[in-house]
Amino acid sequence: ESGCGNVCHTASADGSTLVAASGLFGLDSTSYNLAGGASVRKAQTGQSFVYGGLTPDGRLVMSASNYRTWIGAASKLYDTTSGANVAAPGWDGTITDAAMPTFSPDGTRIAFNHEDTGQGHSLAIMSFDQASRSFSSLTDLVSDATLYLGWPAFTPDTKRVVYHAGNDSLFETDSANNANSATSTGDLYAVDVASHTTHRLDALDGYAGSGTYLPASDPGLNFAPTVLPEAVGGYFWVVFTSHRSYGNTLLSLDNSDQNGKLWVAALDIGAPAGADGSHPAFYLDGQESAADNLRGFWVLNPCEDDGNGCSAGD
Repeated sequence: ESGCGNVCHTASADGSTLVAASGLFGLDSTSYNLAGGASVRKAQTGQSFVYGGLTPDGRLVMSASNYRTWIGAASKLYDTTSGANVAAPGWDGTITDAAMPTFSPDGTRIAFNHEDTGQGHSLAIMSFDQASRSFSSLTDLVSDATLYLGWPAFTPDTKRVVYHAGNDSLFETDSANNANSATSTGDLYAVDVASHTTHRLDALDGYAGSGTYLPASDPGLNFAPTVLPEAVGGYFWVVFTSHRSYGNTLLSLDNSDQNGKLWVAALDIGAPAGADGSHPAFYLDGQESAADNLRGFWVLNPCEDDGNGCSAGD
């Protein structure tokens, strides 16, 4: 469809639910039951599900502010089955604009771009109690006077938040669809939740010391990270969109079409606060060369009914 229809999406950590823009130009939104053949759970009038932050079980979604979705309304909590607004003590009346909200894999915290105070330049976290649907302990996690901070994603242990820091107020890294007249840029960083210590993920982003191990045109073209909600193979795993080149198959910025591609990198579990802890990224094979692949999600397999076999891991 035209515009943002059936994209601009978020998936729940348990693999049960996906929310996305829908309809002409993506002016409405829909939740889907991934455990039931991706059937429609709720067709919502308006954009309250677009880029929303889903609780790990997919039952609730925190709507994103209108930095990009133009919903023209405050960020609020919604039920993904009924579409109804859900009262959220501690959030309602405290947070108005929360861009790119995301819940931790254990459902105890939420991270978001704190547009109310930072105008795109800060990330905040709050504690969340799903039983009472209440929020508390608003804390500004990281800020940058120059760069725009977005797409936060918790590591499975909830000790770090991976995020994108770039020069574009649309939180992109390309040169075709951005708020700047020049090519926009961005890199991935991690912030330690306890100490608020930040570090650029140099190995993932392509840096080595004061230089780079990538071709000269490739650094600074990374954005929109998400994190696998469990550790696999002794590492945490990040999937992100990059406009870097891929050998002689794809040029940097993809022959001026600026199509992004999904890349994957490992993070060391228990990396010290302020340390890199990332590893060089690899291209996710099987992507269409002409596609613009954005915002990849790793999720767990939906739970089986009692009596049926199930397994976890990759």
